[in-house]
Amino acid sequence: MKQSLRLTTSQNLVMTQKLQNAIGLLQLPAAELATYVSAHIEQNPFLENPDEQNSILSASSHDSKGSADDADADYHLKMSYGENGASPKTPQDILDAPAYVERFSEKRDLRQHLIAQLPNLSLSLAHQKIAEYMIHMLHPSGYWLENTKAIADKLEIAPEAIDSLLSSLQKLDPTGVFAPDLKTCLTLQLQEKGTYDSIMQEIIENIELLGKYDYGSLLSKLHISPETLQHYLKQIQSLTPKPGEQFSHITPATRIIDVFVTKTDKGFTPILNPEAFPKLNFNHSYAKSLLPSLDKKEDATFVQNCIQEGNWLLKALAQRAETILKVSQAILSHQKDFFTYGIRYLSPLRMQDVAADIGVHESTISRIVNQKFMSTERGVFELKYFFSHKLAHHPQTREVTDKFVKERIKALVDGESTIKPLSDEKICSQLSDEGIQIARRTVAKYRDMLGIPSTSIRRRQKQSWRST
Repeated sequence: MKQSLRLTTSQNLVMTQKLQNAIGLLQLPAAELATYVSAHIEQNPFLENPDEQNSILSASSHDSKGSADDADADYHLKMSYGENGASPKTPQDILDAPAYVERFSEKRDLRQHLIAQLPNLSLSLAHQKIAEYMIHMLHPSGYWLENTKAIADKLEIAPEAIDSLLSSLQKLDPTGVFAPDLKTCLTLQLQEKGTYDSIMQEIIENIELLGKYDYGSLLSKLHISPETLQHYLKQIQSLTPKPGEQFSHITPATRIIDVFVTKTDKGFTPILNPEAFPKLNFNHSYAKSLLPSLDKKEDATFVQNCIQEGNWLLKALAQRAETILKVSQAILSHQKDFFTYGIRYLSPLRMQDVAADIGVHESTISRIVNQKFMSTERGVFELKYFFSHKLAHHPQTREVTDKFVKERIKALVDGESTIKPLSDEKICSQLSDEGIQIARRTVAKYRDMLGIPSTSIRRRQKQSWRST
């Protein structure tokens, strides 16, 4: 057997702390971004909140006359939001951000809350890293919806190791996280409360009957009295079916408009809301005057780090603002008919199309449209609202999106008879009359996504309402 040495090259993407900070800054909503910037102003003596008339939209250094050798320490940022705008020359500058240890928000989200509890599980360092990865893959509702084998293959570990970690992660607070389904989620909570007996187990196993309000079948299966069933139902009603939702930060009170849309003779124009972009200046003259007077190496290092961090933050904020503006301009270009005529004319749009328009990766679009809001004449919309899938349509009509079809299904159900609710087949027929050709199973799928019960359940609900 011949032995030899071989030199090979390969490319790997490493999620460094700097890259995580850059990604985190991109996807922060306005309210959390303000908190993040305020924390940096407190920690960095050279960062300042300027007068009300200034903002990150026109941020500049206090001293822009330094020499070329002082370029990094004397970064001068001016943002112009005309037709083209301005941005840092190299996006790589954003990825070269200094590492930060503080959280992006004073209020923890679900992932931060779970990661903070990992030391309590006494995991090995390797397993803790895998657990952190699994936490980042967790659905916001708290459910584990990933394919265990696929994750194991990706991490090159045994599926049994993932299963073992899942059992450990299911012990974290809030109880019910990392459950693969509703039954497991409720079971975990009932076991913690000490109320998971044989009758409760049978009820959970037949949870579908509860969803259909089919109490008769449930009583027949369990052989218990209605009073006993009512006792157990009260315990189930006290549970949390989606344990992760309590950590959701987006509420009407915290929604800050990022972009206003105005109508002009030339069409629709996006305007950034100055209140959604933190005000920030960097006092370069103070930093430069302080450096020569420092005798200790650690003091000089601290000042240099503060300069580096301050410059990076200014660039990153400008890059974020410019990206939001460019994405908004692309949305207005693609969805001009929606802004003119309404949701019936919402065009199919993919994130990769907008990514190609503005020259960024699709994942950047996914992050930037999340929890960013646009105010229009037709209401306030999250930027990701404007991305929809194309559906089959009648040759004589326009293309329609899944969002429009869902709106029509909801409207039809809202206007249906209280005595004879519409079946999925009838809804499908009415949509067909409007030129929207979709299958009955698609109607059922969208109805489920909208949280609308089936025809039989709606009929039973309406009958109970009439009887009361």
